[in-house]
Amino acid sequence: LKNSLDTAELEGYTKAEKAFKNQIEIERRQKEVALAKEKEALAKEKKALAKVYESARQMKKYGMPVDAIVAATGLLVDEIEKL
Repeated sequence: LKNSLDTAELEGYTKAEKAFKNQIEIERRQKEVALAKEKEALAKEKKALAKVYESARQMKKYGMPVDAIVAATGLLVDEIEKL
């Protein structure tokens, strides 16, 4: 009887695994796509921020007042002073 129960349990796991295998694969792919999109968005954000810093650096180089640079870029005074 124990062997019959063990076999039935194993068959149940096998059936469940087969039934959910496609769904698990779909969800895995969706997570990969979401992660790739998130990485792409972060890369774009980083690139945009680098441009803001470069603009602020140029403004500071040309003698623009710090408060004007803050207004134009949205950076903090401390960030601008470190440039």
